[in-house]
Amino acid sequence: MRSLEELHATSMSSGKLSWEPFFPNLATSFDARGEQSRLAELAGMARGQFACWLNRSKTPSLENILEFCYVCNVTPLQVLRGDLAPLKRVIQEGKPYRLPRSRRLYRPVDREQCLVRIQAILDGREEPLGYVPLAHQLGYSGSALLYHFPQECALLTKKVQEYRRQRKEQRLAQVQNEIRQATLTIHAQGVYPSQNKVADLLSDPNFLFQPEAKATWRALCRELGWKQ
Repeated sequence: MRSLEELHATSMSSGKLSWEPFFPNLATSFDARGEQSRLAELAGMARGQFACWLNRSKTPSLENILEFCYVCNVTPLQVLRGDLAPLKRVIQEGKPYRLPRSRRLYRPVDREQCLVRIQAILDGREEPLGYVPLAHQLGYSGSALLYHFPQECALLTKKVQEYRRQRKEQRLAQVQNEIRQATLTIHAQGVYPSQNKVADLLSDPNFLFQPEAKATWRALCRELGWKQ
């Protein structure tokens, strides 16, 4: 949080920050051969991943940058400004300032287990579920499931979208029915079924804030002969 506040304060006072110097400056923190690999290991990163940062073949997320800087006790702004003393200290001492978080070990995908769950959802034997939450239930990442079952994941997404559309229509029909009953009840008393009076009889007064629900109330008032 302090690093983010530091970046924000600097951008507010000096204008939009450019991240271009970050990676060239990071590369200059190595004085001897092998120090790049050593820093990657100390930060809990794969050597190839760190090399991709430096040669700009892959741009890391801000989260990854913050995590790397946190482990090495340096802020992104320090690296942007070329203040690399904290990084050099970590390399020289051969230990990170803070321990990197442990990484989950790679877990092979059980294709048979995944297909059983996917088919159960597609057949309607289980409630519709997107491939990302399904993957998490199975103990995998969403990208892993998408890689192994691209067509099935597309079908899951389509099924979830259709399920949500149907649920929305059902909820709207329920709300409209409540509004009709409330409006007719008040009308039968010879009283104008105002929006507030109708809302008081609904299970949730906020229903009338929905455009479709309000349109239903207005149309019914006109049918009953009430001029708003």
